[in-house]
Amino acid sequence: MLERVHLDFIGPLPKTKNGHENILMIVDQFTKWTECIPLPSQRAEVTARAAIIDFFSRFGYPFEIFSDQGRNFESSLFKAVCNLLQIHKARTTPYRPSSNGQVERQNRSLMDAVRCFVDLQQETWDEHLAQLAGALRASVNRSTGYTPNKLMLGRETNQPADLMFGKIDEPQYTGTEEYIIGLEKALKSAHEKYLENQPG
Repeated sequence: MLERVHLDFIGPLPKTKNGHENILMIVDQFTKWTECIPLPSQRAEVTARAAIIDFFSRFGYPFEIFSDQGRNFESSLFKAVCNLLQIHKARTTPYRPSSNGQVERQNRSLMDAVRCFVDLQQETWDEHLAQLAGALRASVNRSTGYTPNKLMLGRETNQPADLMFGKIDEPQYTGTEEYIIGLEKALKSAHEKYLENQPG
């Protein structure tokens, strides 16, 4: 977890009443945990501040950040932040932008959902991003076989349907050691499945 995270932007989108017109996507390569952060611009200082405050300070700092060659990610300020934090900065090549496919696939999924809100409520789409990201994190990922919630948090989060109808097939642990063993098995299984699904 958090060895490599992928960063990308969706935008510009219609400007909201809160002044947002971009979405910073941060995706953990292994768990597929996704953060969707509404931002007013794609400037390097705005990007770096959002990544640190809204993601790294909560989950820890990654060993590597992978992004496209956007000016914000290639700026001297963003590189200086990575150097200061001892984070390796990697990027797509001009001839293979698809190498940032992790975020690109998540962007497509998110964009389909965002379009629904943008078309209907152009001034408030940013107010629904947290719920959309939560839905992505609660969905089983094909390459791992688990939800990002399970791999990042070690458990599934309660969803509205769970609160209304109750959870099904949720394992009950009798103690900490049993829980840790179950989590280790899930992480090992997900890692094996992830490696099986890698090209080449």
